[in-house]
Amino acid sequence: MSIEYELLKQHSASYRVIGPEKWAKLLENFTGNGESEEFPAFLAGRLQEYELEPYVAELAQLEYACARVRYGDSLLPKTVDEITINPTLELLQLQWTNLVPLLFPEDYPNVEPEEGEELVLIWKDPATKGIRVRKALQDELLALKTTLENLDRKKVAAAGNTSIGEIDWAFEKAFRRGILLSPESKIKRNLETFPALKNMGDRFSSAQVFTLQWHITQLCDLHCKHCYDRSKRSPLKLQQGLAILDQLREFALSRNVDAQVSFTGGNPLL
Repeated sequence: MSIEYELLKQHSASYRVIGPEKWAKLLENFTGNGESEEFPAFLAGRLQEYELEPYVAELAQLEYACARVRYGDSLLPKTVDEITINPTLELLQLQWTNLVPLLFPEDYPNVEPEEGEELVLIWKDPATKGIRVRKALQDELLALKTTLENLDRKKVAAAGNTSIGEIDWAFEKAFRRGILLSPESKIKRNLETFPALKNMGDRFSSAQVFTLQWHITQLCDLHCKHCYDRSKRSPLKLQQGLAILDQLREFALSRNVDAQVSFTGGNPLL
């Protein structure tokens, strides 16, 4: 593959910004004098000489990072034993904002770069194996920092004056986006008991969500014929209920699943 073809393949957005005439002149000076990873720095040194847009060198840096993730050697593991940062993930600190939309001109036709610091995440999606790139969100950075430094989520919540639920939700979103990788669910059917599931994959043999059906009250102002529970029990006190929710959270984390509660009764609205 020629260096000209490689650069054009990696830097299509930079090419659009620079224009074909200036691009050709730039390549005449660059070809034979450098490798593709040196192209962003080469542009940075010729912004005034070629009257280039001041952000184009960082745009080229972003594009090269995308190519590095797309064609790099980092492999996505099939399974992990603990919460793991996606090994293909790159965090790029830029001095210009709104560069990512330039990679997708059809979706963002009127977005202009502006001076200002911006953190960009680039990673390979575990589900699609495609490249994802966009501005880093605060909840993503929090989940990454907590994982990287092996911090206790409860202490992170206390330090940030927020709820543990917000921290857990930040992790859940990072899992769904493929930024963090989660271990497999530990709630699984015994395939010896359910042999028909052996060739059907984890979708039917393991649970991703654990549901607690909670009869929070036996009080009821209805008389449904199908009701199967008319026993009399005293409702739990608030602190007892909160303790149960804490136990449910710990159970779900230990089994690598999400937890949800179905509140019922009686009539739970009473």
